[in-house]
Amino acid sequence: MWVFGYGSLMWYTNFPYVEAVPGQVFGYVRRFWQLSTDHRGTPDSPGRAVTLVPERNGSCFGIAYRVADEHVEETMNYLDIREGSGYKLNRVTFYPEDGREPFELNVYIGYEMEKVDNMYAGILPTAEEDIVKTVRGFWIFKF
Repeated sequence: MWVFGYGSLMWYTNFPYVEAVPGQVFGYVRRFWQLSTDHRGTPDSPGRAVTLVPERNGSCFGIAYRVADEHVEETMNYLDIREGSGYKLNRVTFYPEDGREPFELNVYIGYEMEKVDNMYAGILPTAEEDIVKTVRGFWIFKF
C-alpha cells in the first residue's frame, strides 16, 4: 500500500514504511483550509492544517510511502485516527520524481460536510494574513 504525505506526513510519519519516494500529484494544490481542534488548536480556537484542494492546473509535491503488507492494517487504523478530524481517504495518481511510472495511492483530503462540526474552512472567506497569524501563533505557542 502507498500513502501520499503532503503536510506533516512528510516530516512526521510515525508509521513503518519500507520506501519513501518524492514526487507530485496533479489537479490539486496545498492550502491551510483545514481547521484543527485536536492537535493544532482547541475547540474555542481552532488551528490550521493543510489539505489538498482541487485545482484544474494545480500540483502538489510530497512523498509517497510504501507500507509493507504486514503493516497495512495498523497503519490505516493509525492514519484514520490521526487524520480523522474532517479528512476522508481518496485515491490519486502519484508521479514519482525519479521517472518511474505513475501509480495510484491513498491520500487524506479535507472535505465539506453538512455538519456543524465541519473542519473544512475552504468555504469560509479568510484573509491569507489571518491564516498566517493562526499558523504562526500555533508554532510560537508550541515551542
